[in-house]
Amino acid sequence: MPRSKKKATPAKSAALVARSAQEAATPIVAVGKSELDLPAGFTADGSCMATLREVLDPKVPTRALRQLSEDHRFDLAAKRIEMSPETFRLVIPGHGTIDKVRGVAEVRDRSRIGRHLAELQCLAINRATKLGKLARRQER
Repeated sequence: MPRSKKKATPAKSAALVARSAQEAATPIVAVGKSELDLPAGFTADGSCMATLREVLDPKVPTRALRQLSEDHRFDLAAKRIEMSPETFRLVIPGHGTIDKVRGVAEVRDRSRIGRHLAELQCLAINRATKLGKLARRQER
């Protein structure tokens, strides 16, 4: 049975336009300064890590996270955990508290916990990259 098409009323149309305008005017939360100095990728030749600031800079040739090898992603995750504040702690039921030292060791050993920590770091990098690019577009 075909569905009947509902026509948008003028009030609904106005509400949609107002909501779209409000969403467009909502400022995008920029990435924190400390996040900009953390590694978020590698240079185009893969020789050294690039900070988020460099990854977001269109003048600096870098590799996207999805272009990195597994080894590079694990190195990146370990370095980000190393550079995190001393308060880095993650409590995992059945595994105890993961502090910074243990987190780096787990990632370097590529244990089950280390693989999860590396995945969390990749998600954080993706989110920070998207936020940074959106903020840059909004500045223009």
